[in-house]
Amino acid sequence: MSAWPLALQLWTVRDELARDAVGTFRALHDMGYRFVEVAALDALAADIASMLSDAGLGAMGAHIPLATVTGDTDAAIEYAKTLNVSYAAVPWIGPEECVGRDVWVAATRAMNEAGTAFRGEGITLCYHHHGHEFDRVDGDYIFDVIMDNSAPKNLAAEIDTYWAQYGGVDPVELINRYAGRCPLLHIKDMADDEQRSFAEVGHGVLGWDAILDAAKNAGVKWCVVEQDESTRGSLESARMSAEYLLSRPEFS
Repeated sequence: MSAWPLALQLWTVRDELARDAVGTFRALHDMGYRFVEVAALDALAADIASMLSDAGLGAMGAHIPLATVTGDTDAAIEYAKTLNVSYAAVPWIGPEECVGRDVWVAATRAMNEAGTAFRGEGITLCYHHHGHEFDRVDGDYIFDVIMDNSAPKNLAAEIDTYWAQYGGVDPVELINRYAGRCPLLHIKDMADDEQRSFAEVGHGVLGWDAILDAAKNAGVKWCVVEQDESTRGSLESARMSAEYLLSRPEFS
């Protein structure tokens, strides 16, 4: 496998984007990022694409809310197409939104139907989990319920290493379980503290040699840096993660 290009989920730097999107994009390029997963921007897709291009960046994916993906699928697809992305991901379904297996299954079937339309336009729809998807309903992990009640061609996994660990699941085992169905991987580290705080990649407790080996073997197409919160400036956190990953042979 050739090296993965370095990509960042923009939620990481949402505070900086709110102040100066253009300057933030330029700073990310200077750090070595070449692609982003779009989120946290209240702007037209065409304007986002233009700003990214001017900074020497491209979009590889976008997070699009469930309500838009399933309730206004045509608009969601148009947004993704304007950004020229190959992947779109539902970023969140809260535990308060889906209480009980039947509700999770209904939401999954709606995503599966939308995924058919995305696939027709050459875009892969994914689901991005947090920690609560590793709670159990009727003995099964919610995340497995989502995957089991959708077709792999219509709904893929965007596995998040931190949230898997937080939910009590080995990220390597989860990647292996969904090999061939996990084109996107959020690489996110966990601090060695009681709060299980977010950490810059390579500065926490997760085992990146094993995780990245599993990702290669599972056919992961994009490893996307994300850090939900930071004890330092978000751009500094993004820089530290980039510095660590660009020191590894798996990234370019």
